[in-house]
Amino acid sequence: MSNASQRRAEQLGMPYGTAMYRLRKSLMFELVRRLGENVCYRCEAEIEDAAAMTIEHKEPWENRDAALFWDLGNIAFSHSWCNVRILERQEAPHGSRSKYENGGCRCDECRRAHTKFQVEWRRNRGR
Repeated sequence: MSNASQRRAEQLGMPYGTAMYRLRKSLMFELVRRLGENVCYRCEAEIEDAAAMTIEHKEPWENRDAALFWDLGNIAFSHSWCNVRILERQEAPHGSRSKYENGGCRCDECRRAHTKFQVEWRRNRGR
């Protein structure tokens, strides 16, 4: 860590990158609140603070179309707990480590995905 980074971290009480992330999220929440857009896409209740707000995609973009990731019309705000609940309900795709771990599938595709993840995780953990 450079001297400047260390000084910033000491003064802020956290790494500079973490502080900038929190500042950006606070700023974004304040702008969303001023515009009256701090309403949860899932439960339609008011999102009352930045810590509770998440940004989500209305339509999933993964394994579909990368354009959906960047489409601002596909973006919504939600409570973090509402966003997590919908993710938990979504069925994991076949041939994924999630299907193996959460769905209990032991087919060859899911088993290979799980093994690949384990190998990568162990390799990266050694860094």
